[in-house]
Amino acid sequence: QEINKRGYKPYFLIDQIENITQKALSFLRSWLRYANFVITSRPDPYIRNLRSFIWDLEYQKILIHPLKEKEAKILFDQYLKIINLRLPKRIINFFKIRILKHIFPVPKAIIYSINYLFNLTQTGVKIDKKTIRELPLHRSGIREKDMTVVLFLLAISFFIMRFLTMRGTQGYLYGVFAILSISSLWIYRLGAKRLLFREENQLIYNSSQELKGKIRKYLPVISHLIASTLFTQIIFATFTLKYNLITLLFALIFSLLPDIDHPYSTIGKLVKRLSEKIEEKFSHRTITHSLIALIILSIFLFPLNFLDWHFYLSSLLGFTSHILYDCLSPAGVKIFYPLKYSCVIPAMESLRVPVGSNREAILSLCMFILCLITYPIASLGWGSIYQRVMADPFSAPDEIKKLINRYEVYCVIEGVWAVSLLPVEKERFRVIAVRGAQIWVEKDEKVYRLTPESATSSIIISRIRIYKGKRVKRIARTIHIKYPISFNSLPIPEGAIVSGRLTCNVHPRLLEEFPVREATEEYPVIQFKPYGKRGKEMVRGDCDLILKYATYSYIEKLKKEAIIVLSGDIIITEVVER
Repeated sequence: QEINKRGYKPYFLIDQIENITQKALSFLRSWLRYANFVITSRPDPYIRNLRSFIWDLEYQKILIHPLKEKEAKILFDQYLKIINLRLPKRIINFFKIRILKHIFPVPKAIIYSINYLFNLTQTGVKIDKKTIRELPLHRSGIREKDMTVVLFLLAISFFIMRFLTMRGTQGYLYGVFAILSISSLWIYRLGAKRLLFREENQLIYNSSQELKGKIRKYLPVISHLIASTLFTQIIFATFTLKYNLITLLFALIFSLLPDIDHPYSTIGKLVKRLSEKIEEKFSHRTITHSLIALIILSIFLFPLNFLDWHFYLSSLLGFTSHILYDCLSPAGVKIFYPLKYSCVIPAMESLRVPVGSNREAILSLCMFILCLITYPIASLGWGSIYQRVMADPFSAPDEIKKLINRYEVYCVIEGVWAVSLLPVEKERFRVIAVRGAQIWVEKDEKVYRLTPESATSSIIISRIRIYKGKRVKRIARTIHIKYPISFNSLPIPEGAIVSGRLTCNVHPRLLEEFPVREATEEYPVIQFKPYGKRGKEMVRGDCDLILKYATYSYIEKLKKEAIIVLSGDIIITEVVER
């Protein structure tokens, strides 16, 4: 009020409005009537919303650009001379590379970093590379890109891609996951806009001293290994890819590779000279944590595809998981290097995880529990888990296809017979074949066909559970018959399953004993079809013998008859114990 009586308004310069606190905000609101304000801030959408939220007035923009790299080096060298910072030249050069590689060349951030180091020298602290690595960065030199949104979009795209390639109930399950992901994204964006205004921390400490000793030493390595395991298992489970311990081993090895730019990391100790040169040239968490490194690695490992493409994929996933996990740290990583934007998860720094902190230990424990949960899903697949829990008839054929080439497969069925409508109460059948959505099973020397649709199934299925038996090997061979031969002389071993079409000469009686069955519970694995219209050639006995998944018990019945095979082809599938 006193200023207003004098008839002029003073000008206030507010530097970095993005770091304003709630207390300062309420103070400045009370001065809106009495003063003019000049504001500097970052040009990102959060701050534009913040300006209108605070002032709700018209204003003129003044864009203040960072220094160029050459100008930043000149400022760095001149300010070192002004404060007379006495350190070895190699330490000064290492400090300069770290600061100029990690921050935008804003004068305030550069000067603050030098002053912080100068104050450390006055306290008698030994200044070496380890001390410089742990120096905090000032927020004015950090430009952050929130990668949480990217992760949400990737999750949504994965679920939608999986949804489009699936049929039946499982597809709807992935559709629900996609909807939940989109909802989570919307809630996160809504909350981030509110929480970001409350950020009050001016310094960014990338590491913490909460944990001591060997726990702090080995925790980052353990965290990366667990994060790599979890990330790989989620991707493999989503797309039902082949997952085993060898695949996991490739992911774990390459999850440590990005830290080759740190001489004291697990992999940096193995190649210390190379690691020191990379750190002195590029600094930590820059080029080796970027898309450039990922592209180079994908080209270098491409020959691994010829061994097994699952190993190639898991290696890249392990490398990517390390980069994404480091985005959780307060300073983030330079994914888009040589651009100096720090990619972080999440947007609010107070929710991030410093290296060696209690928060990192808790996060590692939570990820380890998730690994135990996702391992059976990755090794078996979502479809198998869903089928085992829900006993769903639509997912049963896919589950059988995974097992039938390596194991004897059995199924336990609940439902009713399609014709007699008698109940089927947990009856056990042996699976002999599967094609598409159709399953052929055998019980008491009779074959039945099962489908999810009741119109074409021998049993109207309500629940079906799949079980694997002993390990077997299926050997299939084809026999071509060009000359007349007795059916008894065909080399069909015991326990084989036979399919095919043969031209035969049989006694007319057989045509009556093996009619074409269309609406019975038992599937017609043996069919005789006579030649000619209205059966004119039936007297001669020439006909087609159609075998479709005929078990050995049916073959034995045919061998007792006088059947002459004139020509045709049959496929014999033999099941042999391993």
